[in-house]
Amino acid sequence: MTSDSALYEWMSALDKYGLTIIDNMPDDSDAGVQTAMRVDYLRQTNFGMTFDVISEKSPINLAYTSLSLPLHTDLPNQELPPGYQFLHFLSNESIGGESTFVDGLKVLEGLREEQPEYFRLLAEYAIPFRFHDTAHDIREHPPVINLDNFGNIVEIKYNAHLADVFDLPSDVMYDYYLAYRELMARLKDSRYKIELKLAAGQMVVFDNRRVLHGRNAFD
Repeated sequence: MTSDSALYEWMSALDKYGLTIIDNMPDDSDAGVQTAMRVDYLRQTNFGMTFDVISEKSPINLAYTSLSLPLHTDLPNQELPPGYQFLHFLSNESIGGESTFVDGLKVLEGLREEQPEYFRLLAEYAIPFRFHDTAHDIREHPPVINLDNFGNIVEIKYNAHLADVFDLPSDVMYDYYLAYRELMARLKDSRYKIELKLAAGQMVVFDNRRVLHGRNAFD
């Protein structure tokens, strides 16, 4: 929090690996925000600047339940999805609730090498994502794989709970579903998954445009 060189070392590791864990966080709900602001400004979404991941009686999102969360990236329905995300564990004494992570970049590199036609379909054709509740209806139409002008992978947008009905051309639909199913299978491959039971006082920070995250069910 006071050393620019330590901040640089941390941010370099986060850029390289896409995921880092910070230990010895204060038992303070503002500590995560203060740490994030050491990096840069925070961005607001329809869920607010920050939010508490707890089980609620009337949830507007699957995250606010005790159910398992399949691997996903957050808010692909937004024009600009969140970049780095900060999850500060103030308490995690429940049974279950392990966090899961997959490096989407590694998965996509393998897909491009072994199934180039599937990779092309996922990078060229856009699909609809949508979140709506009583106050919001937010939609975006991007491809699952985002490439830069040099063909480098810069982003994956994958969230089965926010994906709307595919509206692809009829001559593409069948092959696209095969490509999408292949990606789903690769994301579930245990070779790519990290599973951690994070404890109070830890904060996981990850690149939401590269690393998919999920959670096991908890009691």
